[in-house]
Amino acid sequence: GWPDPCAIWQEDAYLPPVSFSPIGNCKRAVEQLGFLYAKTYDLSFVALRVGRVYGPGASNPHPIREMFESTAVGKAVDLSNIPGSTRAHTVYAKDVGEATSVIHLAPSLKYYIYNVSDGTDPTMLEIAQKVREHIPNAEITLGPPAQEQSPYREVDVKRLKDEFGFGFCNLRTGIADYITRLNCQLTGSTNTDEGRDRDQRRTV
Repeated sequence: GWPDPCAIWQEDAYLPPVSFSPIGNCKRAVEQLGFLYAKTYDLSFVALRVGRVYGPGASNPHPIREMFESTAVGKAVDLSNIPGSTRAHTVYAKDVGEATSVIHLAPSLKYYIYNVSDGTDPTMLEIAQKVREHIPNAEITLGPPAQEQSPYREVDVKRLKDEFGFGFCNLRTGIADYITRLNCQLTGSTNTDEGRDRDQRRTV
């Protein structure tokens, strides 16, 4: 259903008229209703297209979350029902909160739609490998690659960068921060390195 399988996904990219994704269709419908109400009733409306959220506070049941939280406490993770080639546009939870605040508090906006993502489209296997960089003994079992593998599609996040100077942390940095937080929770430590310069972990 994508107009160009290799294109970078931008906010103003053409959306195919036919889609078989229930979640995608609902999100698109909400966007259109929001724009309609904004115009009809003179309201302020902006749509945030958020990627797959991982990190502290993320409550959605998802394989990425299970990889982190189970391996952090030494539990094996059986995701053999999920092909290792499955992709997900990722974004760290803290970045979602900060990006939302930046947009909400802005006195004015240049656009009506903003992508909120780290811009990448990793596979479950790639995510598992990055988890093992911090938890070498992590037991994560994924299914074999799907016969029809999804192509890699980047997400354009230039709008937030150009308008607000906002950058997202990359997947490796987000995973490191999240695992550090999980370890602190397990040990009762409060040192989560909150004071470090955020710019050091931003994706340029």
